[in-house]
Amino acid sequence: MAQYTILCYGDTLLYIDSLLPNTSYQYQVTSIEYQVSSDKLNVTTMDTTSHNFTWQTWTFGEHSSSVLYDVAIINENSIYVVGEIYMNDSLGHSDLTPYNLAIWDGNNWELMKLTYQDFPPVIHSVCAINENNIWFDPWFHWNGQNFQELSVDPVFDGVGINKMWGNEDEIYVVGNEGFIAHRNANGSWHSIESGTSVDIHDIWGSVNYTTDEKTILAIASFQNYGRALDLLKIIGTSAIKLDTTGLHVNQHSLWFVNNSKVYIVGNGVYYKNDLATENWQLDESHPLIYKERIRGTESNNIFLVGDYGLVSHFNGVTWKHFTGNELPNLLGNYYSVDIKNNIMVAVGQLNSGQAIVLKGDR
Repeated sequence: MAQYTILCYGDTLLYIDSLLPNTSYQYQVTSIEYQVSSDKLNVTTMDTTSHNFTWQTWTFGEHSSSVLYDVAIINENSIYVVGEIYMNDSLGHSDLTPYNLAIWDGNNWELMKLTYQDFPPVIHSVCAINENNIWFDPWFHWNGQNFQELSVDPVFDGVGINKMWGNEDEIYVVGNEGFIAHRNANGSWHSIESGTSVDIHDIWGSVNYTTDEKTILAIASFQNYGRALDLLKIIGTSAIKLDTTGLHVNQHSLWFVNNSKVYIVGNGVYYKNDLATENWQLDESHPLIYKERIRGTESNNIFLVGDYGLVSHFNGVTWKHFTGNELPNLLGNYYSVDIKNNIMVAVGQLNSGQAIVLKGDR
């Protein structure tokens, strides 16, 4: 049955939230005033993805408090996780220097210590541009042949790094007290004035390759204190604050792709279809558990993870919240997640003080 919508402006962005998945629709624009019509446009909506995953877990750490902070998937035979893992030495004594990287080769995990000035620092973030271009905080880089120890630019002096995002041309780094740094194509770093002193926990960007338009957003809050919240849009070498009306003050992560919803998660799951005009909406279908990270491949394949073993998947229509009967029993928190094709990997820490990796295959 035909449906009609009156567009009152010359430049109108139209969202239709009642369409069914994997269904063909036909659109036509008609001018009542001039009695003319456009050609008919045939479109087919995106299909849903499956919630059916099989799960594996691995734990690491033999003493102290081991934890994994971030993960990047290249493919099923190449996965990188970073953090701090404390193992015993060959004599069974506690080794006080951490392994800060573990690499999955499809069969086993290899623990490594990337050293800066002969000491392995804790690594909080990994950013994989491709299999031959991977960043581990701003201190280390994999070039496809070897790991490079990088000279630390003065811009990073005394900074706590939280997350990175980038593409072939540039890298952005965010951290505590409103820190943002940018590395351009010629390899030079410079700081970006964020306009906030709040800790920036996450950054995400998306490039529309049809128009080359790039959107980069970052979320800042004082986690667990609930005193301040800033949503930043990074434009070149500057940042502006966006409206946060309607958001709970304690948020931690964000994700989006071009021409789809922008999600912000932490204390609640919020979304907008249009950053400029719409209000933030709360999705009340989620459990009242703190969400640490949200990532996806497309708008029909999104994962969010968080405290108390929270793992949830959106297939384009519904959210699936995996229960303790479906997942390996977990007493702990997941701090980050990555998705590639039909693989998801989440990382975090058990209450016992061991680091954990959860891998789901569809």
